[in-house]
Amino acid sequence: MNETEESGASPKEADQLLAVWQAVSQRRIAYETMMWQTPALGMTAQAFLLTLALATDTSDVARIASAALSVLISIMVIQLLGKHRKFEMLDTLTLEEIEIRLNLVTVAGHFPHSRNRNPSRQVFLARESGRSALWGPMRFWEMSSFALWCYGQYLFIVAAAAIIVTVVVGGGGILSS
Repeated sequence: MNETEESGASPKEADQLLAVWQAVSQRRIAYETMMWQTPALGMTAQAFLLTLALATDTSDVARIASAALSVLISIMVIQLLGKHRKFEMLDTLTLEEIEIRLNLVTVAGHFPHSRNRNPSRQVFLARESGRSALWGPMRFWEMSSFALWCYGQYLFIVAAAAIIVTVVVGGGGILSS
């Protein structure tokens, strides 16, 4: 019995599925790349805007506008990060379905895009990471990076809102001496 017979796919269907798998795999990688570029680019813009908003020699109108734009960028980053993640996850599920259909577990020892690739390997990596982690009991290394970046964006929103309130209520420079 050959590999395509074991997978339940005819040779022609297997070739077609492999072509689809390659295209979807490349697209998934592109989404993943864009997903992690999004917060980095957003933070670059926010650093510039918050520098303006915190400067003592910037007019109050410019400070409020800069802080408001920082809030807007945070919201846009969260939305775009979530959108890229959604499409990356949909592609991962599609790849997993194709890998199951082609029975790629016999080739790789696991389904390459499965959410539970190899539990013993995951346990090993978690244990080894914990030995060098600063926050061991919290299992910091197992946190969702997506959620962590979103929380960071929420903190930017709070900081920018605080700048707006400070300027409107108190006036003057936040970092004035």
